[in-house]
Amino acid sequence: MARGIFSDRQTERQAKEGEGIIFAGRVINLRAIARAQGISVSNLSRVFRGQKGMTTEYAMKIASYLGMGLEEFLDAIAERIKTIRENEEAIIKQHLDRAGREDKQDVARILKGQPPVPRLPGLRA
Repeated sequence: MARGIFSDRQTERQAKEGEGIIFAGRVINLRAIARAQGISVSNLSRVFRGQKGMTTEYAMKIASYLGMGLEEFLDAIAERIKTIRENEEAIIKQHLDRAGREDKQDVARILKGQPPVPRLPGLRA
């Protein structure tokens, strides 16, 4: 396992601030992996978000660099992508729920002869 890719000192907060990502229960440094593999951080980031595929050879190199077997690495990628998708769906649901509540409030105001609450355009579903 290469030095600099895992950090026991980093926290989930730091990962959220862009200093690393949580992968397989640990915070990893994509910049260190990308530098060692000679690829761009943006391409590697897209792989870890499920927005870009990778060859088996590429997956084996990254897995080896992380000290993981290929199957373990692919399972961890799949789990990370699933978690990301679930989080995105939850955010969209919260937005749609809020928009629905606001619509009901606006209808109630209109029925009372009051104007609807001004809202920013383009943020409605």
